Amino acid sequence: MKKAEKICSKDAPKMKAFLLQEIKETGLAWKTLIEQHLEDYQNGKILDVGCGTGFISLLLAQIGFEVIAIDNNAAMLKETEKTSEELGFSNKITFMLKDAASMDFTDNAFDAVISRHAFWLFNNPKKVYREWYRILKSGGCVLNLDANWLFPFWGEEEKKLFQRDEDILTEQYGAFRDYYHDTDMMDELMNLPLSYTKRPEWDLKICKKVGFKDIKMEILSQEKYWNSFMALRYRTMPTFMIKAKK
Repeated sequence: MKKAEKICSKDAPKMKAFLLQEIKETGLAWKTLIEQHLEDYQNGKILDVGCGTGFISLLLAQIGFEVIAIDNNAAMLKETEKTSEELGFSNKITFMLKDAASMDFTDNAFDAVISRHAFWLFNNPKKVYREWYRILKSGGCVLNLDANWLFPFWGEEEKKLFQRDEDILTEQYGAFRDYYHDTDMMDELMNLPLSYTKRPEWDLKICKKVGFKDIKMEILSQEKYWNSFMALRYRTMPTFMIKAKK
């Protein structure tokens, strides 16, 4: 994923503005969601996997959790840590450069594990679920929030649906370009293990095999958790939430 990692590293300094905008627009909705599903783990130790801009980590810190945030992109992690310090949360969040499939945390170390919009990028997703199970305390909780991000490339019908929404957005907002217009990057992403995997069905099966219990799935409202532009852009690939306990 050299192309994707290079773009993320290049865009890292811009992420503060994106982060602050997202917190302003939908931060309260995401914070409420986290509080509802992690209310049994108040004051617990939480691992944010694939923290990216630090959006989820900052919300967790606001709620009062002790947060360990990991990502495998050094440039992104550096900018995220800097933003956390500027916002006054450096004492609540510890940032670490780690790969999700080979974490060296001890067994039973965390009360909960959360990941948002990152799982599909992992090269060994089955192993990641096994790692999460290993590092969770008994009764600990996993919240995995993700989507079928490459849905537009699954076939002609999927492509038409995605293009329809893009045409509407272009008419409303004017011409735009995003990662979906970067052919080289999309070619790389299509080689990932989960690119053509129908989810969350896959996740539910793997979680059961790994040993998780009380496994539940929920499709999140696009309008509630995205701004109006993003809600339409990602309409064909809504975010789902997998919740499971050890």
